[in-house]
Amino acid sequence: MKILITPETFNRLHCLRGEKKFLEESFHPGAPTEKIRVESERRVNDFLDDAILLLQRGAEKHDLFTRARKLIRTFDKEDTEEREKVGDYIGGTMRIIGIEDWTEHL
Repeated sequence: MKILITPETFNRLHCLRGEKKFLEESFHPGAPTEKIRVESERRVNDFLDDAILLLQRGAEKHDLFTRARKLIRTFDKEDTEEREKVGDYIGGTMRIIGIEDWTEHL
């Protein structure tokens, strides 16, 4: 079953895409270097670009889960903080889209 997305949902995804990522915040120290932060942000933004494109084409949940798993694999060799934070960005994306049962699929 295809996911139906509203213009507001696309707007929220684009806003998330435009945010600076992997910064220091409560319970997250931020990326250890600016180089790592920028590279981590690029991978998350690539995921968001792909998610937006998939949704515009009428994607199903499993398409998004497949793309999210691909993103997670790119962080396999990163520090724990970056691996955990990428999960937060995936979760934020799924909540914006309206998918609440995503964790069991990744």
